[in-house]
Amino acid sequence: MKFDQLKALVDNSGTTKLRDAIIADVRTVFPYIKTVEPYGGQFSGEGLKRVSASQHAVYVSIMGVPNSATSGHGKLSLAVTVSLFVLATNVKDVPRDDAALAIAEACAGMAHMRRWNNWIGPLSFAQSVKIARVNSQALDVKGVSLVAVSWSQNIEIGADHFARPEGWPETMGAAGGAAVVGNAMLDGEPTDG
Repeated sequence: MKFDQLKALVDNSGTTKLRDAIIADVRTVFPYIKTVEPYGGQFSGEGLKRVSASQHAVYVSIMGVPNSATSGHGKLSLAVTVSLFVLATNVKDVPRDDAALAIAEACAGMAHMRRWNNWIGPLSFAQSVKIARVNSQALDVKGVSLVAVSWSQNIEIGADHFARPEGWPETMGAAGGAAVVGNAMLDGEPTDG
């Protein structure tokens, strides 16, 4: 596989598009949070080695697709598990624990109420939205709080196999463009066949 093919595959991935739509909305809602980025996998105290812990941040991760199925029209329906990891530091008179929980709560509200603005295509409302504090000695040593927000959301990707191909007429048939199944048309008039 050539690099261009791989890049196209990644750019057209439904899970990547969902993650990017969530990131765009989080950036819009929280303009004062400078770091809103994708993150690969589960965030823990060890994750601090990979990121800056000097300011508030939100990391968005697609944790997996525990269920998928084809729909009646041939599209693929994916139950995507999403996690946002909210990292907060002490800022003036706002304690890091309070900040992390407040941002996480707002993100949970976004998950419940949003149909992500940059997402195009069928998308369910979020299900099983959870907020959980992540505790570790590494976080305490760095002086940060970490709170995770997770949920599941169904997306549909792929082509609709029953959609009319581009250039195909609205209706088919010689008489007035009508296609009739089970009855015959003669000069545009129905007959008993």
